[in-house]
Amino acid sequence: MLWASGNDWDREWIQQVVALLVRNAAFTLYPALSQCDNAAERITRWLTYQV
Repeated sequence: MLWASGNDWDREWIQQVVALLVRNAAFTLYPALSQCDNAAERITRWLTYQV
């Protein structure tokens, strides 16, 4: 219930979002960094999709 425990819910939601972003960045950037020639292109494409 959002209104019963707003602070706890907000904290957990933020942690979930941060974890998701970290996981997404890791899965996306690791392959890019392993291929130096494509790294810049992949990072640019990833940043474009994030916006």
